[in-house]
Amino acid sequence: MKRIPCRLFTEEFKREPIKLVTEQHINPAAAGLQLDIDPKSIRSWIAKSERGELKATLGASKFSGDQQSIRELDRELAIAREERDILKRTTAYFAKLTGNPPPPQKKIAFISRIFL
Repeated sequence: MKRIPCRLFTEEFKREPIKLVTEQHINPAAAGLQLDIDPKSIRSWIAKSERGELKATLGASKFSGDQQSIRELDRELAIAREERDILKRTTAYFAKLTGNPPPPQKKIAFISRIFL
């Protein structure tokens, strides 16, 4: 199984969820769902911002905007591939239980509908 790349956040990006929580009074959990960020990270960023210690994630500044978007797309692709592999394994497991595996064409069509 391939390792999912770690996400890197710039200081400007971190300020966006902080504004949502502090200025618009949105719950950190709701802001995390909206921006696909762990609520614990948002709470941590708020605390660091209040102490004046908010900085970019180590290594985030060495990538350009395009490189960061490529890293994010690579991360999403790795997650999608992991989900696909889990689906394949569970399909095989339940096919063994029933003793009646689906034909390969139906399996491919089912997976294609989900992921494509």
